[in-house]
Amino acid sequence: MAGVGFAYVGVETAVTLFAVPWAQALLALPALRGQTAISAFWFGLLGGRLAMLGLGRSLGTRFLAWAGTGGALILAAALWGRVPQLELVTLATGLALGAVYPVMIALVGTEFPFASGTAAGLVAGAGALGGFTIPWVTGALGDAMGLAAGLATSSLWCIAITAAALALARTSRAPGGEAQP
Repeated sequence: MAGVGFAYVGVETAVTLFAVPWAQALLALPALRGQTAISAFWFGLLGGRLAMLGLGRSLGTRFLAWAGTGGALILAAALWGRVPQLELVTLATGLALGAVYPVMIALVGTEFPFASGTAAGLVAGAGALGGFTIPWVTGALGDAMGLAAGLATSSLWCIAITAAALALARTSRAPGGEAQP
């Protein structure tokens, strides 16, 4: 689950930090559009979390895999197609990824019921590390290979969410992630 946290918080931070450069350098839009895209992204995250509550059922590791895949597809398509509606792209990305963090923390509590605080703290710490590391990698690659290449790593990190969640689904005791026979 630490891998999910690392990748998720890293993507969350990178999308936030690089929305304005994405708007200006890749789409030739004013900085204000990038700033609005940041708000749209966070509104999408909120919407994804509220939608999760509306489902009224437990979500598991398979949900995390679908969320990572959705985020990856949205970001990759938007970067590849140079979609000028950046606010809609970030809103959709936020909606796709919105429930990842709360579901991840809930699953950690289910997996480690007698050490849930410690486990959640370790996973949140891995997320904080991703929140520092992934934007740094994005910027370094952007400087070396161009901003589009740097931003493309966010799509790859969403795939890392999917891969980590699928690996967990094989061994999880949590809902939606029952161990496979």
